[in-house]
Amino acid sequence: MRAIVEADVFSTIRVIQAALPGLHAQGQGHILGVSSSIGPVPFPLIGTDCATKAAVELPRESLQPTQQPAAR
Repeated sequence: MRAIVEADVFSTIRVIQAALPGLHAQGQGHILGVSSSIGPVPFPLIGTDCATKAAVELPRESLQPTQQPAAR
């Protein structure tokens, strides 16, 4: 389970953290996340996969309002 969380969650967060300075420097950009619909509803036998999908989706969504350019 630790390897799955490391691969699905922490590696995604590290990539986003690495990309943000470059996106800020150029004043624009997008972070696209590819996931699945199984995150919000856990299914039997694939609970770890469901948990990691939700763990990636929510932080990415929470970044959106904080990364919007200031209104001028």
